[in-house]
Amino acid sequence: MLDKLAIAAHDLRMTYDGARPVHALKDVMLDIRQGEMLLVMGPSGSGKSTLLSIIGGLLTPTGGSVSVSGTEITHLGRKALGRFRLQNFGYVFQTFNLFSSMTGAENVELAFDIRGVRGRKARTAVRDLLSQFGLNEQADRLARDLSGGEKQRVAIARALAGNPCAILADEPTSQLDAENGAIVTDILSELARKRGTTVVIAAHDDRIQKVADRVVRLDDGRL
Repeated sequence: MLDKLAIAAHDLRMTYDGARPVHALKDVMLDIRQGEMLLVMGPSGSGKSTLLSIIGGLLTPTGGSVSVSGTEITHLGRKALGRFRLQNFGYVFQTFNLFSSMTGAENVELAFDIRGVRGRKARTAVRDLLSQFGLNEQADRLARDLSGGEKQRVAIARALAGNPCAILADEPTSQLDAENGAIVTDILSELARKRGTTVVIAAHDDRIQKVADRVVRLDDGRL
């Protein structure tokens, strides 16, 4: 499975304008295979989050291109890019980004709703996903009452709604203790190995190196 190219980033450049322009990425070249678990490491400000956001179509680079499953996404129109993101990417953030006044199940069901899956089919899929991550008892609890590890597992379940081809995770373990960080790391690793999902993680966490297929390093915007 790792022979199939999933994401190709060519000559990526990103400059943030200002009184003193910041060159966040400088001619980055990166090919990522389907089913690969790739860890992008580097110090704060090295460009990790920017790279992840460009790969996932959340930011448009100053220069260069990104192709996902053979589709060049860099110059897609806003609506077309939005549809492509929904169909192909799941996002996991360090701050979880859950709706605190909704239950765990409702947070995941909302992701299905956005993708056009509703009613009994959606509710069944939600329960199945949460069960896979050991969250049966937490499904009906409000997100604000969940622990950090539980919130991140709900966030991963939400990211998997619609079976995206790639999961992009930005510092997914930074707010977790060692035990919960290991649980989340193992879940992401299993997604790559058993489901063939491409997993790209930007992180400082050295523990993720142990399960990653490949580690690349960014320093001052250069790979």
